[in-house]
Amino acid sequence: MIKLAESPRLFVTREIRERLRQLPADPFLRRLQRRVTRAANEYAGSASAEYDPGGYNAHLIRSRLFQKRIWTLLAEYVRTGGERFRDAVVAHVRAMAGWEYWSWIRWREKNPDPESIFDLSYGESGATLALAWDLLEDNLSAEERELFIETARARVLRPFLRETSESSPGCTNWFCHPHTNWNTVCAGGGGMLALVMYEHVPEAKEVFARAEKSIAVLIRKGLKSCGGGWPEGTGYWNYAFRYAFLYLLSCENATGRRHPLMRLRQLRECLEFPQVFCPNGRAAGFNDNDRWAPLPFHLAAARALGRDDVLHSLSGVMRSEEPDPGRPKWPYDFVCWPYSALLLMFYPRRRPRAPRPRRDVLRIYPEMDWGVFADRLPGPGFCVTVRGGSTRVPHANRDLLSWNLVVGEETFVRGVQHAPYLDSTFGSRRWELYDLSPHAKNTVLINGVGLAHPGAVRTAVADLGAGLRGIRMDATGTTGPSRGDGPLARFCGRLFVVLQGRALLVVDRVSANFSTLLESRLHTPRRVMLGENGAVLAGRKHRVEVSYACSVPAGLFRAEDAPAWPEAGECSTMLRWVTAAREREVAMATLLTADVRGSVEVVPEGRGYAVRTVVGREKTTLRLTAKLKGRRR
Repeated sequence: MIKLAESPRLFVTREIRERLRQLPADPFLRRLQRRVTRAANEYAGSASAEYDPGGYNAHLIRSRLFQKRIWTLLAEYVRTGGERFRDAVVAHVRAMAGWEYWSWIRWREKNPDPESIFDLSYGESGATLALAWDLLEDNLSAEERELFIETARARVLRPFLRETSESSPGCTNWFCHPHTNWNTVCAGGGGMLALVMYEHVPEAKEVFARAEKSIAVLIRKGLKSCGGGWPEGTGYWNYAFRYAFLYLLSCENATGRRHPLMRLRQLRECLEFPQVFCPNGRAAGFNDNDRWAPLPFHLAAARALGRDDVLHSLSGVMRSEEPDPGRPKWPYDFVCWPYSALLLMFYPRRRPRAPRPRRDVLRIYPEMDWGVFADRLPGPGFCVTVRGGSTRVPHANRDLLSWNLVVGEETFVRGVQHAPYLDSTFGSRRWELYDLSPHAKNTVLINGVGLAHPGAVRTAVADLGAGLRGIRMDATGTTGPSRGDGPLARFCGRLFVVLQGRALLVVDRVSANFSTLLESRLHTPRRVMLGENGAVLAGRKHRVEVSYACSVPAGLFRAEDAPAWPEAGECSTMLRWVTAAREREVAMATLLTADVRGSVEVVPEGRGYAVRTVVGREKTTLRLTAKLKGRRR
């Protein structure tokens, strides 16, 4: 039995309640407040939300829309004390209690048993209900209290216990899983509700204990093993850690002491992960949903963990680029989550001083094997991200060896992304989707196919001499078989090197057991001007030259991408650098130079290769072994 504070017990602390009641002097916050007031007045008029009941994950979308409505109404109730907002929250909770199905999965199966699953809809709705009880408990009638308590027991706490019991076949899907957003969404939502119902519902104590156990595995094991990275990518980092931090901040307010997980280094480190793989707000990550834009919880987490550098950069972005549902760069989540209400609560009244940027960053996230080059962080002018690791992670694409390039605020190289989700996205035919296949990624194809799935690629920093360092990837064990008579390749590797902070050299090397066709492929959303052995990618402010070379004859070809839903994403062009004939020993080079001329040459040299580059007036010669390691001169 733990001792818990009186309400407010969750993340809307007394300090935040006082802040909401004060008229902010900052014009930005005043605009936010007016937006919250307008929305609350609208939501007070009806306890229903418009959504497409036949759409993908419709019941989860409905849960988010109700969270947006209820938490916005709560913010206005705290600010004004208006009973009509309190009444509207109760009416919305009553509507939730009357839903026949909370889960889209069970709706499709026509199974209305509320205890047959505990999925994302349950987790999000549990969090919604928890904050409503926490802020209204002292102002509810006996009948309304019974409504909240019975809904909590029947629709959240009991299903949670059944799902996480050892006898449940579903518990292994997310409970105590180290690398899935389902863990923190489900355990975080259920755990917050258990915190506020701790003395009122007998099941709450065990739900709280299991939620603690589940989230601890993700942070202590999963997050630590990846050095603060998140293998599901940036979009799912937002989702997973939104509920993780709201839960942890709630625990600290409820107990009056530091949560042990908030003391861990990997939790502090993870706060910068989305900005690393979304430089200057441009998606440059991997796997499903690599989009990212800051959410208000991130501000609260940065403040709680003393990351003033993160708090400074986040608050600047959120102030200058407020979400607008009409602008496609903002994720749909802003439309159906309470962004404005939480931003009004968490936005810092005083922005911290700008930290000194880190220069010439080269970092690899352990176990994930994702890497990044950046001339500076945050706010890089030239940033390259690379994808090693495994395809045995949730939401993986077949994008091993892939990479992205962002120059300033413009994306120049980025694989095709899969959006929006379709029924086939998470079905048995997932890998037939072009968007998820190697053909849609910036990777290597051997005989027209990418690396095998499941597969893994190890990533390491390469010391190349003369003060140069790169990122080397070894994919030899993942090339797959060749007609059933042995592995396709004796060696398959890729080397990335940044030169003069404004050029990227990519060297591909394949030693095949049989004659093969080798292709190095990249995709760009920029306007392309094609040459014989190169191309120019024209952006709004920047211009990138692409130069190609090969140890054997090769040709450059242009093609158009074919995403599953053509109108849903960015139109992109494919550049294909392909050997002219089938070969057994090949070294290819791709040089990309930003706002400067460049050229590249690959010359066989003994058992290795010399790769000669010109970037502006700077000449560099890399001497490499046949396995893309630095070779002594």
